[in-house]
Amino acid sequence: MLLELFLAICMVESANNPLAIGDNGKSVGIVQIQKIVVDDINRFARTNYTYEDRTCPQKSKEMFMLYVTHWGEYYTRKTGRELTHRVVCDIWNGGATAPIRKEYNDHLRKNLDHYYNKVIREL
Repeated sequence: MLLELFLAICMVESANNPLAIGDNGKSVGIVQIQKIVVDDINRFARTNYTYEDRTCPQKSKEMFMLYVTHWGEYYTRKTGRELTHRVVCDIWNGGATAPIRKEYNDHLRKNLDHYYNKVIREL
């Protein structure tokens, strides 16, 4: 499931361009990884990814898998529910705890819905 989703997210985020830069320079690479995500992965996985690694497709894939697996397991522990495409998309686009946040406003929910629908169309 995660590999297929990763490939769809690559297309949505960057049209599979490893040098893509978005969000006013904050997001980089094929899945548009932000520095805070690199820092988070290095913290919980005890890895040594660099910000430059975001332009490497293989390292971006590794970081994506580590991040959504870690936060997906957190989601499952907190909710007792299985990881779904929707949950992975919400984690990747809305932040680590997005799927369990209660304080969504309509604007954020619409953005997450829109993102999820784009990814599903790519699948």
